[in-house]
Amino acid sequence: MNRTCKLLAVALAGAALFSLDFHSRSSAATELSLGVEAFNKTEGAEAIEHLEKAVSLDPENQCARVYLATAYAKEYRPGVTTPENTYSAEQAIEQYQHVLDFTPNRTLRIDSAKGIAGLYLQMNKFDDSKKYYQMASDLDPKDPGPHSSIGLIDILQRAREEMKLGSLESVGVCQTESPASWAIRSHESEPYADADAYEVYSALIPRLSPNPETKTWFIGIDTLPIGGSLDDQARKLWTQTRGADSALDDYYKVNRKIWLLQKKFTLPNPYRLVTREQLKAMFPPHFREGNFGELWLELSAVGFNANKTLAVVYMANFCATQCCCAAWNSYVLQKQNDMWKVSSETGCGIS
Repeated sequence: MNRTCKLLAVALAGAALFSLDFHSRSSAATELSLGVEAFNKTEGAEAIEHLEKAVSLDPENQCARVYLATAYAKEYRPGVTTPENTYSAEQAIEQYQHVLDFTPNRTLRIDSAKGIAGLYLQMNKFDDSKKYYQMASDLDPKDPGPHSSIGLIDILQRAREEMKLGSLESVGVCQTESPASWAIRSHESEPYADADAYEVYSALIPRLSPNPETKTWFIGIDTLPIGGSLDDQARKLWTQTRGADSALDDYYKVNRKIWLLQKKFTLPNPYRLVTREQLKAMFPPHFREGNFGELWLELSAVGFNANKTLAVVYMANFCATQCCCAAWNSYVLQKQNDMWKVSSETGCGIS
C-alpha cells in the first residue's frame, strides 16, 4: 500500500470512529431525554431503563449518572429487605459514588454526596450517612442542611441507645410528650372546633398510610401539649420558613393547652378518634419488624397567620406502642386555590 493509500485509510478510520462516537453520544442524549421524561412522570422502571442505556452509550455523562442514581433511590423502600429493594439502594449508591470519584463539577458532587447520605440514613447506617453529609457540608459550607442532618443522626443514635436501655423518655427532640403530660385526660380538655384546622388535618393525614389491617386511621383524641419535640421542631421551621412568623406565634399560643379533637375530618379512608388507654389495649407493646404502615397518629393544634393562608402543625405517627417505628414532623402548609398544601417540613424518625 502506497503512502497516499495509507493516509487515506487512516483518515477514513478516523472519520468512522468520529461518526460512531457522534452516533453514540446522539443516542445517549436521546435516551437521557426519554429517561428524564419518564422520571418526571414517576415511571421509575422506564426511567431506569432509558438512563441505563444513556450511561452505557456515554459513560462520561455524569448528569445521566446522577439521574440514574436518583431514579434507583426513588425505588428504594426503607425497611424492606427484599433482594430487589437492596439492589435499588446499591445501584443508586454506586452511581452517586462514580460521580464523586470522577467529576470535578461541584454541584453534581454535592447532590451525589447528599444522595448517598440520605440512602444510608434510610438504611439506618448512621455513621456512613454522617460521613457523606459531612462531605456535602465540606463542599458547600454555607448550606446548613447537611450539618442539621448530622445533628439529627446524633439524636437518633442516642435514641437507639436509650431504647436499648429501656428509657426512651429521656431522649430530647424525638420525644412526642413529656411523661408529665400523659396524666392529662380527655375529659379535662375543651373541644377543638376550628373548622380551618380540620381542613389542614385532612390535607396532611393522607400523606400517611392508614392502618394496614383495618384501612383506618387511628387518631389520638387529645392534641399534643407544647414542649419537647413539638417545641424544638417549631423552632426549626421558624428558621426555615419566611412569612410564617405570625402562624408560629399562633401555634405557640394555641398549643399551650390540650384540646379534644372532634369528628370533623374529611378523609378518603375511615378514621377513629382514640384515647391513649384505647391505643394501649388495641396494640400490644412489642417490636414489629418490617413495614407495617402507620398504626396510629397524634396531632398538635394548628397555628395560623392572620388571614389563614399559612398554617403550622405537628404530627407524630407510630407503628407500635413502644418504638421502633415512628416519625415526628412539623409542617408549614400554604393555602392555594382553597386547598392546603405542604410547603416545608422538618422532623425525625426511627424505623
